[in-house]
Amino acid sequence: MNFLSTKRRSSFGFRGPSKPGYFSVDSNYFDPQYQLDQGIVSPLEDVAHQLVRLNKQNEQLVAFTEHMCRQIRSVTGNLGLTVELLQASTEEQEQKELTRQIGEISASMNQMVDQLNQMTYCAKLTPDQKEMVSIGGALNKTLGQLNALIHESEAEVFSDFSEVPEVLFNTRLLESLFKSVIEHSIIHTPENRKPAVDIFSYQEEEHNVLLIKDNSDGRLADKFAHTTSGTIKAGDTDTSSLAFNALKLQVQQLGGTINVTANSSVGASLKLIF
Repeated sequence: MNFLSTKRRSSFGFRGPSKPGYFSVDSNYFDPQYQLDQGIVSPLEDVAHQLVRLNKQNEQLVAFTEHMCRQIRSVTGNLGLTVELLQASTEEQEQKELTRQIGEISASMNQMVDQLNQMTYCAKLTPDQKEMVSIGGALNKTLGQLNALIHESEAEVFSDFSEVPEVLFNTRLLESLFKSVIEHSIIHTPENRKPAVDIFSYQEEEHNVLLIKDNSDGRLADKFAHTTSGTIKAGDTDTSSLAFNALKLQVQQLGGTINVTANSSVGASLKLIF
């Protein structure tokens, strides 16, 4: 059975962790506003919860920044050594190989700097920094940035925002979320499957919803799982885990929630409720 379908909600088969082999991540319970609305905490207790959330957010972002700085120092060292070898080389074939390595190192550095810029911007977001965001516009910009990866992997990206074309959110944060999720989904699609991502928006009761479905191996849920406990090790060397958790905290700060469900034999689904 193909996990992806343009029939949207009617074909969405993930209903929770009760099915064998399924696991899910539900961030609602850990969202301060949700707790306040459900009477889990009082208005006075909410202030303390907001402070706890901000401290956790700061820990996440600091861990991500420190890790990226270590990565940049390592890559910079490799770049310097490669340049020295190139200057000392006299063989044409070796020079070509070293030049190729310099290009790869440079591309890696640009990617890391881009990630740092995105996280730095997200760290400055406040709940009142919302605007009407064109979902299709944000996706198109993201696909332009991922054009090389999509072309090389022959991935297919389907979308339908006719029901909800715009949402009150933050443009750059939505673009960062699209980029991280789509890139991760394509990279972690099993070799026996053709990478495909289905993205659409719809209304569910009084909420606007964005659903991203793929046929990856389901690692996406693992990346978002850390924030259910609110903790992450500062020494965590998994860049994508740090990035996903930082993004999730920013989504929550703007009043949104993220639910992720996955099955390694079928794919993954990310549901963003605005």
